[in-house]
Amino acid sequence: PIKDAYVTFSMGDGGTGRIGDPNIPTDSHGYASVTWDPGWDHEVTFRWWAEAWKDEYENGISEKRTLTYVPPGYTIRFYTIPSDGGSIIFDGKIYNHGQSGEFTSGTYEATAQPSSSEYRFDIWDPYSEGVTISDYKASSTEVEVLGDGKLRVYFDARVTFYTNPSDKGSITIEGKTYTSGYKRWYAGTGLGSGYSEEIVANVPSGYSFEGWTTTGKLNVEDPTARKTKLRVKGCWNINGKLQTSGGA
Repeated sequence: PIKDAYVTFSMGDGGTGRIGDPNIPTDSHGYASVTWDPGWDHEVTFRWWAEAWKDEYENGISEKRTLTYVPPGYTIRFYTIPSDGGSIIFDGKIYNHGQSGEFTSGTYEATAQPSSSEYRFDIWDPYSEGVTISDYKASSTEVEVLGDGKLRVYFDARVTFYTNPSDKGSITIEGKTYTSGYKRWYAGTGLGSGYSEEIVANVPSGYSFEGWTTTGKLNVEDPTARKTKLRVKGCWNINGKLQTSGGA
């Protein structure tokens, strides 16, 4: 029996209503006693007592009718940060950034799936609306849908720093110096607004600095300046190109 539940249904005579609605015939406790499985029709016994129905039915008489359960549908929109960082597998279906699905209230399995080895799971946003996340630090977790809302997940991004030639020079990032091939992870929670870091190309004797080149979601404030700002909003590479002082 379901008590005090606002469940939308339709009856065999074409009427509609909600269990718990005072205009719906109920038992002596003020509830309609029903048993159902979502999506299926069942015969339901109502014990009529409501005054509004007194003219048609005597108190205590049972009447059988067909009840169709109409589950409440909620829209969940999925967001991955960065947008190309991966996807969300929710209830067995893959959703990319900005896509949405319709769900009834309940608990579902959710998995954060990075799009490449250059991304890795960071965290689920614990402030996602309309849902409750069982473990926001686990890439696979249970998510309870409570209403319309948004489910967000963050992915860390990996950036690789190169010098060209690879065996010459180095790059200083925020005061620490690294040789060519250094890989650095940037936390996904900061990639929405982006990171800004000072980088310096350290040029060995006999070479001059030619410029910075980037791929992916990176850019530099001044690609011709040896010392400049690097802005990171996703993964991939930055290359500090050197040339011999006499020209390449």
